[in-house]
Amino acid sequence: MNNPFERQDYSLYHYTNLNALISILRSECIVLWATNAAYLNDPTELKQGIAIVNELENTNFQFDDFKNIYLTSFSRNSDSLVMWSQYGAHGNGCSIGLSSKAIGDTYGKFCKCSYGKDDTEKYLKNTLNLIDNGVTTVFGVPQPSEKSISEQRNLARQIFLQTTCVMSKDLAYRHEDETRAFVEVPQELYQQVQFRLVDNRIVPYVQMQLDKEALTDLIIGPTLNADITERSIKQMLEIRGYDLSKINIRFSEVPFRG
Repeated sequence: MNNPFERQDYSLYHYTNLNALISILRSECIVLWATNAAYLNDPTELKQGIAIVNELENTNFQFDDFKNIYLTSFSRNSDSLVMWSQYGAHGNGCSIGLSSKAIGDTYGKFCKCSYGKDDTEKYLKNTLNLIDNGVTTVFGVPQPSEKSISEQRNLARQIFLQTTCVMSKDLAYRHEDETRAFVEVPQELYQQVQFRLVDNRIVPYVQMQLDKEALTDLIIGPTLNADITERSIKQMLEIRGYDLSKINIRFSEVPFRG
């Protein structure tokens, strides 16, 4: 019998270029990079979410409170013209579909982004209302004490407020339909942090490993030589031990010349 509380699995898509694709889909596992939240493309990252949460909840989150948060971006849209232009090497890349369950199991936390102040405020109020007024019922076992319930709700509140700060984005990025997976890397695990140079900035990141079975789809960019690219990708996956019968490899349907 299926567990009614199990999170439904679906695919989330990560746009990238072919060189990165080779590095991501390795023989032993799938490797993604999670970038430090303080070094993302949008200069308002974190600041908007922190300001909204502090204003509505009278909290005192600071930018430095998130210095150990590392995240990877995905989209629910597998074949987006704008995403090809911005993140898919101007159509010369691929969109990698991955199991949402596998992403959640690896990162621990992931959530759909909210866009703009109004959207974030609505999402924040609705979810906090559910947390504050929720009823915990577990049939067949003793019910938790009032103190335990209160502690659980306070913890859930704190986690959700932190998540809201990370997931709130400027309205201009709404087209991305982004879901973010994130992980906290405490000081005792700093040895896992690596660095790369991006636009003359040193950017910290960590590598996140998923099982090869997490790969569900692979969409070939609209400006690539489709036939030869498909053949080479399939050969790479086969040599690296991926089960091609379980991966939906297809071509972009976006009319785009790059």
